Amino acid sequence: MSIDPLAPTYPFYSTYAFSGNRVIDAVELEGLEPSHTSKENGYPLDDGTYAIAPVQGTEDYYGWNWNTSLCSWESCSSTEYTQNKSSSNDDDLNKDYDPDQWVYSFNIGFEDYFATFTHAFMLGTSLEQTDDDGILWRKFVSGNNSTHTFGLMSKTSELLSKDPAFVKKVEAFEQVALDYFRLNGDLSGFEGNNILKSTPTPYIKDTWFMHTVMGGTKRVDAQIRKISATEIQVKYTVWDHFGAGKKDATSFLPGLPSLYWLQHNSINWSKEHTTNFGDLSTKFIPFKWNVEVIRTSN
Repeated sequence: MSIDPLAPTYPFYSTYAFSGNRVIDAVELEGLEPSHTSKENGYPLDDGTYAIAPVQGTEDYYGWNWNTSLCSWESCSSTEYTQNKSSSNDDDLNKDYDPDQWVYSFNIGFEDYFATFTHAFMLGTSLEQTDDDGILWRKFVSGNNSTHTFGLMSKTSELLSKDPAFVKKVEAFEQVALDYFRLNGDLSGFEGNNILKSTPTPYIKDTWFMHTVMGGTKRVDAQIRKISATEIQVKYTVWDHFGAGKKDATSFLPGLPSLYWLQHNSINWSKEHTTNFGDLSTKFIPFKWNVEVIRTSN
């Protein structure tokens, strides 16, 4: 239960190592990597020395300043920033049906809407070798509206990390953060939220897969995990939703009108017709999802 949370970063240490096995001239930074304190041993740690680490037992990263008089680290400020935008539009996440936004001029039936949506979605995601599209499709069809995260080892994370629009946005954020650190020596007072809001929200469309499943993103979070005068490491979380809004009802993009109909009207259809899908009131519910990416740059 006490494995070092940074063990993967330090494969040359035991997973239970304390302060890098230097128990005389080093201290443990919040239970994480070694932090040297002995000037006599050539490892000066002056008052105000800055480092980044999470609070032990959490994923919340903070800046820490070294207090020489107390011989301890003091929490500075959070290194997590966000655009402060909703992760989705309310219109896309509710199940209210607007009869004024009729999908087609005639009712083609539930099975046809379902087939049209499924065909368009699978066609748009078929050019990349990934099972991630199936996860999104199954969640929507089953009515499981819990938030889904595509982690750092997922194919979706790999595709997003290479998208030019995403790279352009995050490179701008990283450059401003590095410039601020070089000037001030820490990230205290860094207006990361405003920096993220000032850079355009990327429209992800470099691959057919990302264009189909993400397109316009709803929110980007940035968590600075390491920083020095020459390098910065940031974990990004890009948020989107799987659902259709009113404007999608009359969209010319394949599958979107059917997605809207399934989300907003399949319940009404099931009350009057028999389907092979059982109770449709528990299916086709929109949900939030996100993709995680870690970048190291200089």
